[in-house]
Amino acid sequence: MSISINSHGNVLVGMPFINRVFLLSVNISDPRKLTYVSRNTGGRSLGNGKSVAWLDDGNMAAILVNTYSLTYQWSSSQIFFYDMVSNTYNSNSTPLSLFPNYHQLVPDSFNSVFLNIISSPTSLTLMDKSGDLLIFNPTPPGFFPSITDTGSMPLITSEEVCLPGIDIFYRQYPFETSSGSYFDCEESIRNAKFEIGLQSMAIPRTHAEERIFDLLYEQNLMLHVDFINILAVCDSISLTGLFGTTWSTIR
Repeated sequence: MSISINSHGNVLVGMPFINRVFLLSVNISDPRKLTYVSRNTGGRSLGNGKSVAWLDDGNMAAILVNTYSLTYQWSSSQIFFYDMVSNTYNSNSTPLSLFPNYHQLVPDSFNSVFLNIISSPTSLTLMDKSGDLLIFNPTPPGFFPSITDTGSMPLITSEEVCLPGIDIFYRQYPFETSSGSYFDCEESIRNAKFEIGLQSMAIPRTHAEERIFDLLYEQNLMLHVDFINILAVCDSISLTGLFGTTWSTIR
């Protein structure tokens, strides 16, 4: 079991043997009673909440998840980072990010089985099962903590500019009121999703439109989708197409 308390009286309690992390609250001036707030359940496995820690003055939570099967076979170790202010923490919560990810891999000299995380006002320290340490230093917007495998412990991250399109995605909704972008030199660029309206293919086309559709039908199109620093996997994606007036699942 792991416990972490922030200065606001919020308490994280990780119980990996039942695969749950509980969020509780305590009155700092009279800390004799705990109040239940919510919980996060990790599904049909074990290891959620192996270690917990508060970051960013209690505004963000780091949750270490060592995933085991119900027969205690280890499969993965990951750290999930949650916004605890803007969003409600529960079993349906989506993390802001996780480690390791697409562009932050576990160094070769560091063990893939994580044992513990400890936070300080200036960093987050991760310990593997061999006792080696990896220290994550905070970075300003537009940068991420890059890991250079020096082979000597502890490993300490350094600032590196984020790849275009993967930074502060969650902050740029709605588009009209979002703040300036930090992932590009031009701050007016937005990393945001727009809602569009499509015209049904069953609607008769005008003579002027017909030539455009003929050109499109003659084209061979290939769609590439890359998943960067997100939890979605290929098996969780489906494609649906509108053929005339009928929607059909392609995959």
